Amino acid sequence: MEQLWDTKLYPLLKDYFRGEHKAKEKLEILEKVYSNDGDLDEAETSTR
Repeated sequence: MEQLWDTKLYPLLKDYFRGEHKAKEKLEILEKVYSNDGDLDEAETSTR
């Protein structure tokens, strides 16, 4: 799963969010949600 994130999802999302406000933070949240099997509450709490 990590390889999928590194080679496909991250580059795609990075390009998608390019130029947006807080793009880096959005990518960090998405990466944490992806690596935590979709536990959004845990990922949001750890980024604040």
